[in-house]
Amino acid sequence: MEQRRGLENIDQFAAAPPGIGMMNEPGGRPWERPSRVSNPEDAANITIQKIDGNPQVKEEMLNLMSVGSPIETIVNTVTFMGFVNGEWTPDTAELIKPALMIYFIGAALENNIEATVYNVPEDEKEKTSEQDLIRMMRDFRPEEFDMAQNQLPQDNEQALSALNPPEKPMEEGAMEEPQPELGGFMERTEV
Repeated sequence: MEQRRGLENIDQFAAAPPGIGMMNEPGGRPWERPSRVSNPEDAANITIQKIDGNPQVKEEMLNLMSVGSPIETIVNTVTFMGFVNGEWTPDTAELIKPALMIYFIGAALENNIEATVYNVPEDEKEKTSEQDLIRMMRDFRPEEFDMAQNQLPQDNEQALSALNPPEKPMEEGAMEEPQPELGGFMERTEV
């Protein structure tokens, strides 16, 4: 018999029921117990010593960096696994990330590895467009914006005119509603 695949054939009840985690014994998982290391400095030092003390692990980390795995990803994995194994809390994991980043960058430099530091390559990072900069100048520095607008050549005036939408004439009989003055989060009503 041929088994059909597709979203319509997925058994909706083949997953763990909601609340199943509440049925487990409290404290049964490592992250539910007090962490073994609470000082971030100690946590970073222990982690670095474990990596340096195990040549196979260090070689694996260097291999990951040499094939282009970002150091940020390696650090996030190491700190998350330390939390899952009950070594430290999530707060400590966040606090030791800069120290581990520096350690891995140093290890890459020592081994002549051109390592990728962040998950998003520089050329793919979102850069502020020229229109966004002009718009921000118009909003936050109107005097400088007016001076720059007067000094720009003719071809750049078209870009600026695209940022200044023409004002719509008000329809007859339409009036702006007066905005109430708010003294806080909500209007106060008299009692």
